[in-house]
Amino acid sequence: MGFLNGQVHLESHEQYHGRREISASMIKSLLNSPEEFEWLHVLGNRKEASSAMDFGTAIHEEQLKGLWEQSWIEIPESVLDSRGHKRGNAWRAFERENEGRVLLKADQLGKMKIISERMRQNPIAAELLGRKAEGLSEISITADAPLEDGTTQKVRGRLDLLLPDCIVDLKTISSLDDRTRQYRPFDHNWHVQAVMYQLLVNAVRGGDLLPVYFIAVETSIPYRVEVLRPMPDTLAGAAMLLQDAIEEIVERTRSGNWHRENWPEPFHF
Repeated sequence: MGFLNGQVHLESHEQYHGRREISASMIKSLLNSPEEFEWLHVLGNRKEASSAMDFGTAIHEEQLKGLWEQSWIEIPESVLDSRGHKRGNAWRAFERENEGRVLLKADQLGKMKIISERMRQNPIAAELLGRKAEGLSEISITADAPLEDGTTQKVRGRLDLLLPDCIVDLKTISSLDDRTRQYRPFDHNWHVQAVMYQLLVNAVRGGDLLPVYFIAVETSIPYRVEVLRPMPDTLAGAAMLLQDAIEEIVERTRSGNWHRENWPEPFHF
């Protein structure tokens, strides 16, 4: 498959998420389950923000945007209670005063500095991120995905870093042990995300598909950093998953059926 009519958009995170095209995260939600897709992308519910998510955002901004002193601020103890929970009006006032910044506790800031150093110690990660001035960070790309019936479906993606010769994406992960490193990319459909990004970029620039590198950073001891790259055979299988998922989203949107296969029959185990 291939996407058509690619366009690059230099827009904010909020503007990107206000778009209606099918995104890589929507594809991954459907592959998890149709019900998850409906909950998040049809009914409009949101996943609750967590400190882990904020921490991941801070790492992205520190490494790719160079906003170390601008993107985050330490949460003072005065806006937290004795258990470390947010204190009503004090918290709300602090949040208003620091709108747009990542709010992190002291231990998270310490962790982020350790991870940043680990990333500089990984020669591949350091080389890729050190070249960010050559490319574009946090860019949106939209394109048309051809469907089997001859029509097209609008799709989109937001890339962490697009370099002239590759695509780079950062991932925060609680553990990078051998088993997680082997299975997490497939469990979380990183390979499908990779091929979608390849096709989006190709719809803009043409030529050969660019390789994709995932820089995975461990957010717990020993704070390892690994670079993972999906290989051609992996991406070929992911391309079929991607095509089927886009077709399924279009069909389920038409029918309004977001149940799993054979629902409500019992699942036999």
